[in-house]
Amino acid sequence: MSRRLEFVELGEVDAGGAGAAPYLDYRSCADEERALVGPTIDAASWLIGTTLEGRATDYAIERLARSHLAEVRERTLDRIERTRREVHARLTYEINYWDGQYARLREQERAGKQTRLASGVARQRADDLADRLRSRMRELELEAQVQALPPVVVGGAIVVPRGLLDRLTGSAPSEPELFARETKRIERLAVAAVMVAERAAGRIPEDVGDRKYGWDVESREPGGRLRLIEVKGRAEGATTVTVTRNEIGKCLNVPDRWYLAIVSVDGERVAEPIYPATPVLAGTGPCGDVGELLDQGPHGAG
Repeated sequence: MSRRLEFVELGEVDAGGAGAAPYLDYRSCADEERALVGPTIDAASWLIGTTLEGRATDYAIERLARSHLAEVRERTLDRIERTRREVHARLTYEINYWDGQYARLREQERAGKQTRLASGVARQRADDLADRLRSRMRELELEAQVQALPPVVVGGAIVVPRGLLDRLTGSAPSEPELFARETKRIERLAVAAVMVAERAAGRIPEDVGDRKYGWDVESREPGGRLRLIEVKGRAEGATTVTVTRNEIGKCLNVPDRWYLAIVSVDGERVAEPIYPATPVLAGTGPCGDVGELLDQGPHGAG
């Protein structure tokens, strides 16, 4: 019914989802870099043996396959329910028609009239349609029993952190550490604000940012529909919002359930989330002027 390629990132202890296409942020290791990191890799005993595949499979079963199953099941059950209603209405109409024909023809036969169609034929057609209805309902019931097959590992790669290469080569870090810490702080505050807004709107949110699904919050509506929210925390005065390739890909896969939430953060003051109505996702990088996006959507959870 559905196949999906997922990526699992393993550390010595931790495991996590790596997003839809993490390789877009990687590059091949140069020969001189390979020589530098070789001793470090050889000394990492956790990279040796067959446990890595098992750990990746276990994580995929627990997190990724379960999420995929829920998504496919929701979509499938909705389609099956619509089909069930349409089939039931159409076949029931035809059954009732031939039941009526049978009764009319039977009365004419009892009265000694000659009929173009025997009442038994009408009765048989009604019975055949009833059997067809029962058979189709059973088929739909079986189709609704969606189950997930075990994940299959198809490949792997060792990813060398940029920070390790910087230390081994003596290069300066590509980004100031202070900026990275401030960015993380703003992101945490923004996600917390969205969680509060979603709860206030009567939904049940869950922070899934560490799973790298392509969104930060999953929020379930009272009817069961799942909202997939990408949260962008912006420091006061920021002029653009940046969307990654993974986020764009996920948005295009589920455009009817994907939402963008923008939260302005000024020190410890956190503004109410804004949900732009039509964010422009043309490619990786700035997807729009913050001011224009904020004017598009309502304050709060919408």
